[in-house]
Amino acid sequence: MKTAMWKISASALMSALASSASARAEWVQVSSDDFSTIYMDAGSRSASADGIVTIDALTDYDAASPKAAAFGLAEKGLSEIEKVSFDCANRKYRSGGGGWRQGQMGEGKITKPYPPKDGWSAVPPYYEGLFAKVCASKSSE
Repeated sequence: MKTAMWKISASALMSALASSASARAEWVQVSSDDFSTIYMDAGSRSASADGIVTIDALTDYDAASPKAAAFGLAEKGLSEIEKVSFDCANRKYRSGGGGWRQGQMGEGKITKPYPPKDGWSAVPPYYEGLFAKVCASKSSE
């Protein structure tokens, strides 16, 4: 019983946090292609002493794109908000978790939350522009 209550509480907490993050964010466009547009919330940016930069990223998808059906947008949602960390010196990426949203620009209910990742990986191609922007401004802190 306690496990079920914890799962419901954790889900409700994630939903509330994601809703408030979307509502207060000032999304700035970083890059786009024929399928998606990547935005960042510069106000969420933080850097640690060891050079890791973390920022909130929003990916807004084009439902009219030929890639939409193969990508499963109907099931996932039209946008996602993710807490992203970059190791600028080593060109690495780590997801701090996030969630798919029903509507464009992070609006609507969360359709599919996902947890943070423990390990680091190469910066994915869709985040190259975000990496360049975030890591270029790293030295200005």
